[in-house]
Amino acid sequence: PTLVMSSNNKSAISNKKKKLNTSSSEDQPSADSTTPPSPSSSSTSSSSSSSSSSSTIIGDHITSLIHVVQQQEDQIKEKRAKLDRDINEFNEMTEKAKVLTFPKSIVLDVGGQRFHTSLDTLLSDPRSYFAAMFGGRVPLTPQADGSFFIDRDGTHFRHILNYLRTHE
Repeated sequence: PTLVMSSNNKSAISNKKKKLNTSSSEDQPSADSTTPPSPSSSSTSSSSSSSSSSSTIIGDHITSLIHVVQQQEDQIKEKRAKLDRDINEFNEMTEKAKVLTFPKSIVLDVGGQRFHTSLDTLLSDPRSYFAAMFGGRVPLTPQADGSFFIDRDGTHFRHILNYLRTHE
């Protein structure tokens, strides 16, 4: 996998390098300083160990950033896989819904009483049981005579149909 760093990550690394270089140059005396550098070997070994520790710190930060980027790539891949599964599931459901076609006139058998209505009436309230039933969200199989059985008391069902027709 190719590692692509964002400009934010690049500038953060650049800032870290500048800070480390500044702190290590502060340890070393400048050329225009009035006091000459000490000829002791401890100063030389100190600056080389400071430089070595700066490299180690930078390496650690880069490693840490690479790890974060890899974690984010993994999360993106997981989300993409889930999205692909959801898209496939949606497409399958759409194909199944195309197969479910209903006639314009629907016969409902409610508790032994037959009611004739239109598909438009049953779908008029998208939150209703009938919108779910005839909108393809619920598997539905007609009876042998073509009617759809609903296991409820048909005595007051006409009021439900009237509501769906007029919304009053």
